[in-house]
Amino acid sequence: KSKILPRTGQFWSDALSVVRVDGNLRISAAELANRQFCGDSEFTKVPAAHISTGVANVDLILYVSGTNSVRFCGSSTLAVAVACNFDQFDRPTAGAINFCL
Repeated sequence: KSKILPRTGQFWSDALSVVRVDGNLRISAAELANRQFCGDSEFTKVPAAHISTGVANVDLILYVSGTNSVRFCGSSTLAVAVACNFDQFDRPTAGAINFCL
């Protein structure tokens, strides 16, 4: 416990460390499906404010939906996920998860 847990914690801390966003995190419409959806049009529509003014004090935006998509939700699929915006380091800054309900 005294060796494995601290090492595991440090590993994930290092792995999840990010370059902080300077100012608001704005979503690029050019990277969105139909310039408005994160991932697919069956899932989350990105709010216009996230594109125009952005979101303050965040490094990642995660859009979550619950749609039983015929195209993506098969009998053994619990959820689908996609990254839909990236920063200058090709790091995802926005993504979507759709739970197949």
